[in-house]
Amino acid sequence: MAWYEAHVNSNEGWNMLGALFPGGVSIFVGCNENLGWTHTTDYHNFGDVYLLKLSNNKKQHLYDNQWKDFSYKTVRLKIKLGKIILPVKKKNPVCEYGPVF
Repeated sequence: MAWYEAHVNSNEGWNMLGALFPGGVSIFVGCNENLGWTHTTDYHNFGDVYLLKLSNNKKQHLYDNQWKDFSYKTVRLKIKLGKIILPVKKKNPVCEYGPVF
């Protein structure tokens, strides 16, 4: 990915410093005396992953230096076997961070 740096100013007071792609007609990311602007190509972050320390019986986890019990939530799953769909209920453990897998 190539960028060109540019500084555009005019006698009317336009003052813009930033960068643009080759062939661009305006500065895409930049700043002036009053503000800055940009774009991102980063992916969305829809969740975080945590590694929990579990008790020996795996019914508790360490949270804030204390052992806490998991709560449980029943989830409904669909298992597809060709044209047949089997509904399945499963109790899933939940902690302060969210569902536990």
